[in-house]
Amino acid sequence: MNTTHENKTSDLHTIIKNRHSVRSFDANFNISNEEIIEMLDEATLAPSSSNLQPWRFIVVTDPKIKEAINPFGFNQKPVMDASAVVILLGDVEAYKNVEKIYDIAIEKGICTPEIKER
Repeated sequence: MNTTHENKTSDLHTIIKNRHSVRSFDANFNISNEEIIEMLDEATLAPSSSNLQPWRFIVVTDPKIKEAINPFGFNQKPVMDASAVVILLGDVEAYKNVEKIYDIAIEKGICTPEIKER
């Protein structure tokens, strides 16, 4: 195994072993819209079935809306205290729109007709 691969493997193991689920937030902290957008942009780089990216994100920062959705989060304090709550929606029928999705991707220069055909 080469050193670069060993370092990456070691880094991955460190990340996995040191990760934790945050259960309390500073209710006075406000994350910027730019940071939220950057995180979601990076999240959308994850692979998906047929590369359809069948997800949508709703970002809630308004305290009144967080209060309204809190019952859906089992009335957990983190929902109220977090600077932003991200609701992730998945389209389980995205495959039905595969032609339209790929045509838009080609139009935007994101993919080529050859990739679509594959």
